Amino acid sequence: MSSRRIPLRTCAGCRRKAPKHELIRLVRVESGLVEIDVHGKQPGRGCYLCPSLICWETGIGKGRIGHALGASIPAESRAYLIDQASHWIEFTTP
Repeated sequence: MSSRRIPLRTCAGCRRKAPKHELIRLVRVESGLVEIDVHGKQPGRGCYLCPSLICWETGIGKGRIGHALGASIPAESRAYLIDQASHWIEFTTP
């Protein structure tokens, strides 16, 4: 029996490598806005974040998401991501 290879992705916030299914994918769509990719299959340039508040703050606040996506993040996308973060992240203290 051969085991299946599990794809690893790097979190844009903490730079930790983790299995793809453990991370949340963000994607820059054709219009230039950044959205949360629920199913991980949406076309466009993507990056990943851990489901933790620290990673989201680092990724959005320090511009790591913009660097990973190859474009600056518009203000409306930042506001959308911050608003949607409560649905996708674990609010735990380190």
